[in-house]
Amino acid sequence: MILLPLGTGNGFTKKYFHSNLLINMGSRRLLVDAGTTLRYSLDRAKVPTSSIDYIFITHLHHDHVGGLSEFLTSCYWRFVSGNHQPHRPTLLLRPSQLEEIDRLLSPTLNNQGLVWEDYCIPYVMEDGTYTAENYFLSIIPSDNLHCEGLKSCGLKIINQSTGHNVLITGDIKDLANSELLGQVNHNTQAIIQDLSFSNNNVHATYEEVLNYYPKNVHEKVYGIHYEDEFNFNKSYRVNILRQGIALNFE
Repeated sequence: MILLPLGTGNGFTKKYFHSNLLINMGSRRLLVDAGTTLRYSLDRAKVPTSSIDYIFITHLHHDHVGGLSEFLTSCYWRFVSGNHQPHRPTLLLRPSQLEEIDRLLSPTLNNQGLVWEDYCIPYVMEDGTYTAENYFLSIIPSDNLHCEGLKSCGLKIINQSTGHNVLITGDIKDLANSELLGQVNHNTQAIIQDLSFSNNNVHATYEEVLNYYPKNVHEKVYGIHYEDEFNFNKSYRVNILRQGIALNFE
């Protein structure tokens, strides 16, 4: 499993792009979140839209879903040697997301005799899981734990051959009431954890992250979704994810 951070910044970043992740799972590619800066981060990483097989959205804030409509449009209206060759990635959905995604995508994609489902292959994860080649994906619910009244979730990706797994927390504030720690085991290679270095109501702070995870787990934590003023020269007790620097967890 190779994880490439397309962006690592917060919702208002001007330097690091939004915190979207590209996961290579064998011959398949999964895009986790599609923020408004996605067109720029994909171009910077030289990743063609047609190479992405799956999309998973953790929640519907702009920095996680604002670029989805444009991304699907660029996939569908793909021309090779003048011929229309649409690429339709599989959009993995929580059952509770289907209505939300319909409201989000219908105004921009339901035209020209098409509906948004023509641009992708919607797959509702009825039991919260999905298998892609040798990888098992499992949803980690976090409704109301990022923002009160907001549906959100994280994702656990497991290599079924080795048992090695990576947790992607999504955005979360209320760690104490989350299921995250219960998902961590000796096979966990990384926890991609949003963290903030300023106090706020919707993201866990650096101190809250340190207090939530036992000390022996700190080395597995990779911070993301930080502010543009972040100081990379300081020493931290967790890892800091860097935009464009891939990590191999095989």
